[in-house]
Amino acid sequence: MRKLHLILLWLLPIYTVGCLAQDQNKKEEFDELLKYCYQNNMFNGNVLVIGKNNAIIYEKSFGFNGKDLNTPLTSDSQFLLASLSKQFTAMGIMILKEKGKLNYNDLVISHLKDFPYKNISIRNLLNQTSGIPEYQGFLNKNKEQILKRFKEKGKIITNQDVYNLVKATKPKLEFTPGDHFNYSNTNYVLLAMLIEHITNSSYSEFMDEHIFLPLKMDNSYVYNAKNNNASKNRAYGYKLDIDRKTMLPNDVLVFFNTVGDGGIYSTTKDLYRWLKALSDNTLVKKETFTEVYETPILKNNKKAPYGFGWFVKQLPVLSYKSLTHSGEFVGFSNSIFFGNTEGNKIIMLSNNSSQYRPELNQSLTKILYGFPYEMPKIKSNEFIAKLIYKVGIEKAIKKYREVHENNANQYDYDESYLNRLGYQLIKKDKLKEAIEIFKLNVEYYPNSANVYDSLGEAYLLNTEKEAALFNYKKSLELNPDNRNAVKVIKRLSNTN
Repeated sequence: MRKLHLILLWLLPIYTVGCLAQDQNKKEEFDELLKYCYQNNMFNGNVLVIGKNNAIIYEKSFGFNGKDLNTPLTSDSQFLLASLSKQFTAMGIMILKEKGKLNYNDLVISHLKDFPYKNISIRNLLNQTSGIPEYQGFLNKNKEQILKRFKEKGKIITNQDVYNLVKATKPKLEFTPGDHFNYSNTNYVLLAMLIEHITNSSYSEFMDEHIFLPLKMDNSYVYNAKNNNASKNRAYGYKLDIDRKTMLPNDVLVFFNTVGDGGIYSTTKDLYRWLKALSDNTLVKKETFTEVYETPILKNNKKAPYGFGWFVKQLPVLSYKSLTHSGEFVGFSNSIFFGNTEGNKIIMLSNNSSQYRPELNQSLTKILYGFPYEMPKIKSNEFIAKLIYKVGIEKAIKKYREVHENNANQYDYDESYLNRLGYQLIKKDKLKEAIEIFKLNVEYYPNSANVYDSLGEAYLLNTEKEAALFNYKKSLELNPDNRNAVKVIKRLSNTN
């Protein structure tokens, strides 16, 4: 036994050095990936990676806070978490469950007496199986009216407004509660209202008292539209114009103040404290937190993908379930990966309206687990748009063809990207350039009905009716179900 003990003591330093070397290699790979993404405008934000034993193995900020080009992001920068806030709302419900204030199988109507549905439980809301439609669709349709009301009367959309809307309209459920899964922000607005009703305190006060203060998450808070600019560390959402150079604001809507489904601001440092608390069962008992991983069986006998505030995933290479969630709203695009309680976690917060979050997430996760990874491919519309503004449409298209032939692996040439650019150029009153981009898309995707439809639309806007008619006919030939083409062809034929 003594010999075994001595051997283990001898091997321990070797094992420790090996782990440190692995972490150093991963750190270098994280840095290489994120620098590449930052330099190519794929990412602007903060990343924190947690390895074994919940030790931080990588932490870095890239870029600026979005309000101006002179203020860099730091580890204290506060990002709007968007849907990452749902895990905090779910924890609030779990805390109340431990305190005996509710049960997951309680019907919502047993707490909110004027709730218009009699068969929806708290568990249905948590698991996204209630069938209640998405409220944001209605708000988006009435965005101009809501903005006018805000400008004239200072009226802000709150959880109570959403609840009143649900009560007044009682929208038809998309399915019987529990039968299917449908991700709806309405569920978590209602959970926040339950927290407020049961505790007789605001959602913000509850989060402060039961989560932020106990965990010393000093830089986290619930969004309040009236004083949201108060924090000097707040990051601002922005986006790049199609020239990939001009910075445009893309920040929170001043008239929009729902919480529970979103609404929390936080930092990578504070989220590290949050994830460590989940690992250590600081806020609720271990058996209570285990419920997060439980996903209901649906009518089709398949399991729903959603637990309590998290998507639950079984990665092919792991023997255990992991938790993950993304959060996107205006310019903010974030994600959290919770590998297990022992470590392997990733926090990524960004404020530049990034469209590369899924690819970046995948590469970060592969590095964390020691697998080969790839650099995200630059979307072709971003590459050529920058050239159009720099050297003009003709030279930009010439360069695009050269790159497409000789350096295809660096870029993503999906047909939707050029199509998107064409419509962006139309909005910028660059119709000539838009037509050339649509023609380029036809050149590379001659069997796509959609690219001919778009080219036809651009020609029509340019009053080139014969060219428009030709392309709409070609689109209809490739897709006989294209009703839009049928209507336009009929109208153009009648005017000739």
